[in-house]
Amino acid sequence: MKGRVLGGDTGSVYITYQMDETSFTAQIVVRNFLPDVPHALGVQGDFAMGVKGTVIGQITKAVASLIGQQVAGIVVKLTRVSDLLA
Repeated sequence: MKGRVLGGDTGSVYITYQMDETSFTAQIVVRNFLPDVPHALGVQGDFAMGVKGTVIGQITKAVASLIGQQVAGIVVKLTRVSDLLA
């Protein structure tokens, strides 16, 4: 499970990230498995998104933007609610 994002939104799943005690960086590959459902950012189809942020305890605050595209990014706050089982 290490190095994988377990999440997504209604029509997409996210994979690939790196994290340590104080920082979070990701180059997330977004795979759209429901073609008629756009991503939360309004993008249709598959794409890559870059994310960089800081980790303080269970909270990660980060900025995300599409890689290689001129569109607005988003600010995210991620909360770890549980550690992964081995």
